[in-house]
Amino acid sequence: MKRLMDWLSAHYTISCLTVGAFTLSKQCQILVSDDAHGTKGFQEWLMDFHGQKINFPQRRFYYTDMEFIGWYVREVFKGNYREL
Repeated sequence: MKRLMDWLSAHYTISCLTVGAFTLSKQCQILVSDDAHGTKGFQEWLMDFHGQKINFPQRRFYYTDMEFIGWYVREVFKGNYREL
């Protein structure tokens, strides 16, 4: 069951990324779009993390390039982010 929940969580996160529902700030906080909304799962899987800082990978090799985050904000992220 845990593996299924992990898979569902990862799938939901990828789906939210591809539709621009959330992004990262320059301080690496998760920011949810004003345009994002949902029903079941929206609060626990997205809104509960709004304003929270991400945990960095243990190895710098896996860090996201800030240039990519800038591209994502310009090209994919929808609308403005919600107030913190």
